[in-house]
Amino acid sequence: MACTNKTFCNFQCKQKETFAQQKVSDIFPEYYIIKVNQFDDVAKDTLDEWIYFFKNSEVKDHFRAKGLSEAKEVLDIMRLDREQQYGYNRYLDYLHVKASEAFTLKIEGEEKVRQSEKIEIAKNAMRKGVDDEFIADITGLTLAQIEQLRHGED
Repeated sequence: MACTNKTFCNFQCKQKETFAQQKVSDIFPEYYIIKVNQFDDVAKDTLDEWIYFFKNSEVKDHFRAKGLSEAKEVLDIMRLDREQQYGYNRYLDYLHVKASEAFTLKIEGEEKVRQSEKIEIAKNAMRKGVDDEFIADITGLTLAQIEQLRHGED
């Protein structure tokens, strides 16, 4: 049977030459073509739920396919008008800033605890008569900080 579309025939020949394969499925065996327009909108399993989503841009409340709830959230955001999307993105920016602030406070708090522990170790070592250089070595405090501790300046 002769090909009536010369461009398509040229493409097919080029494809066969380039990939040395006769069928597209031999090149990309893991891909499937799903004709969503022929789907009858009855979701019997999780694959049908995804097909329903692709065809109708909708996720029914009773759908349970993995990842579909996340796709629904993205779709809901995409359906917002421009002003609402701007507001939503500003809200996400706000959440990121707050999360960053909380993380920074946590790190600073942990550093203060570590510093307090170093000071306590240094004070205990001083009471035992340990020399300043050894205290500096084991605590990571500077000699100036240890000197301040010896004179009661915190």
